[in-house]
Amino acid sequence: RLLERVRKSAREFSTDSVMADDAPNPKDFPRMHADMDLPKGDPTKEVTDDDIEQAQELRGEAQRLHADGKSAEAIAAITKAILTNPCMAALYALRANFLLQNGCILAAIQDCDEAIRISPSAARPYKVRGHARMKLCKWEDAALDLAKANQIDYDEDVYITLKKLQTEKVPKAVEKRKKQEQQSQINITEAKATHCLHMMMYTLHCISQGGICDHLGGGFARYSVDEFWHVPRFEKMLYDNAQLVCAFALAYQVDQRPLFGKCIRDTLNYVQREMTHPDGGFYSAQDADSAVSAGSAEK
Repeated sequence: RLLERVRKSAREFSTDSVMADDAPNPKDFPRMHADMDLPKGDPTKEVTDDDIEQAQELRGEAQRLHADGKSAEAIAAITKAILTNPCMAALYALRANFLLQNGCILAAIQDCDEAIRISPSAARPYKVRGHARMKLCKWEDAALDLAKANQIDYDEDVYITLKKLQTEKVPKAVEKRKKQEQQSQINITEAKATHCLHMMMYTLHCISQGGICDHLGGGFARYSVDEFWHVPRFEKMLYDNAQLVCAFALAYQVDQRPLFGKCIRDTLNYVQREMTHPDGGFYSAQDADSAVSAGSAEK
């Protein structure tokens, strides 16, 4: 069954089709992202000397089969080697290379990840994973992998490929990523702004309909004495009314609701009528207490 899956992948996949400069061919996405479901060895297995020797023989057989163009058989052989000795990173790296050449890109990357987990100081898994990521146009990640591979074990071909990436692909990829991040931040900011605007409009609408709004004399009381904002504390502060006029004016600029315009006019009329001193200036507050007696100037 494993041989048949690999043969099918090899028949359907064209290596040249994912070598475009800017993006992989969309037609190849299903195969590139297909899960080959290849077996992995048990990392807790106690490997014996016989296991090591048998795995090496299977590895050699896999390389010979691959050299003869029998890719499916080669992958099957190296898989047997992995099951025999699951603690050898080179086996996973070799299978990843076979898979990559057959177009199973994500499966190849998964094998490279496992190889790196087993042996982080091995160069080949980084090299293979770098080439796999190039086929997915993940230029920045590919460059990091190839640089790591060359840091561990220098290879002239890898160096040439890396320099080409760093001069041609990575700068464009970085610029594109930054633009996407900026656009994402703009979208988040716009979403937050929309939410805040809705909250402000709703709050001002409720205030204008509630108990602290003086629907007869205009202006706004200092606060409400009940949890439903029905009964006001009958005291009006100049600074409260000044700030509410500003808030309603800003809201009216965004959404010309007649209710907001009425609140602005009623509040300014109230301030002019009751909070303005005849000699100029404004009173700071209107007390909540009643007059001592009818007609008294005191409160």
